[in-house]
Amino acid sequence: MHVPNGKVFVEPLMNVTQGFNYVWNEIPITITFESDWRRAKGLLEEILTESVVSVSEEASRFIREASTKFLIRSANVHPVVYTRIVEDGVELALRYVCEARSRRRSTEAVCELVLEAFSAEPAIDFAYKTTRIFRQTEEGKAVLRSQLPRNEE
Repeated sequence: MHVPNGKVFVEPLMNVTQGFNYVWNEIPITITFESDWRRAKGLLEEILTESVVSVSEEASRFIREASTKFLIRSANVHPVVYTRIVEDGVELALRYVCEARSRRRSTEAVCELVLEAFSAEPAIDFAYKTTRIFRQTEEGKAVLRSQLPRNEE
């Protein structure tokens, strides 16, 4: 691989395999606010547990060995799903360790499992960029609608 000297000073460069053959992969999945996010998170945790645990155990061993040669501190390499509220819905970010050179294959395999799992769940929908008009007087919570001034109803 050839990297021009000028790139070294103006663009970030990473060698993700120097001394460590694994990377943390993160796949954000956004579902609608109306979806059962707890069920979705549970399904995603099951998918990660079934598909990436063996790599996590291998990576954990590798980290322990590499920490004797490099300044690597022990890290939690077990897969996890993080929950976050975003503009379009609820983001569930799958974070797990995979081999650096197979990140694309790993992402594809996990995404296909997610698509299969969510297609069988009527209470879970993927979110995407949309425009919506929200009318507090029609769709809002009953308690909040009752507090609106009369001229807005």
